[in-house]
Amino acid sequence: MAQIDVTFAVDMSAETTSANGVHVAGDWQSEANGGEDWQTGDNEMLDGDGDGIYTLTVTIPAGPYHYKYINDNTWDGVEGVPSVSQVGFGDDNRFFVVTDSSNAIDAVPFSGSAMPGMNAVKLQVNMADVVVEETGAHVAGDLINPAWKPNRTPLYNVSNSIWAAVIQVASGDYLYKFLRGDDWGTDESAPDECGDGGNRTISVSASETLEPVCFGACG
Repeated sequence: MAQIDVTFAVDMSAETTSANGVHVAGDWQSEANGGEDWQTGDNEMLDGDGDGIYTLTVTIPAGPYHYKYINDNTWDGVEGVPSVSQVGFGDDNRFFVVTDSSNAIDAVPFSGSAMPGMNAVKLQVNMADVVVEETGAHVAGDLINPAWKPNRTPLYNVSNSIWAAVIQVASGDYLYKFLRGDDWGTDESAPDECGDGGNRTISVSASETLEPVCFGACG
């Protein structure tokens, strides 16, 4: 399988960092270094330019993954992930999806959901009544950079037919829509009562988790 570079980034500027270092752990570690998953001291992050942002780049295959940041090298220093950034359904880990077209993980504050001036919004869609293509479900809109790129933001299958993504976005009004694949032609058309020209609408003023909606429907 193709190996893809992925960079984790956590803002520690509001934290007193541990003498044991800042680390990241998850179910990607065996793919990245051949060790065991969820080992707290195996993957140290560094702040090379002293800006308070600690990073680590790993090379892993495409796929869905979980992770958490740790201000130490044991679970004593693990962050508390805000609910909006969690997988949910009883799983309190952060999550991301790597594809050939998407390998970006947004920087977040330690134990936080969004960088200063931004809001974290969790978008969720129920795909029970549609066939999701092998490329996976995606979301596109003008709340994502680059805007309206259909394969830029893959969704994570958080539970059965529910797919989700967490977006960092400034306050404002936006349009978006879900796709059951990664290209136009697999996109939904939102009904007029909850949409605008086939797109969904959202007004963002704070971090929030949106309830799942059925693909191509309001409820």
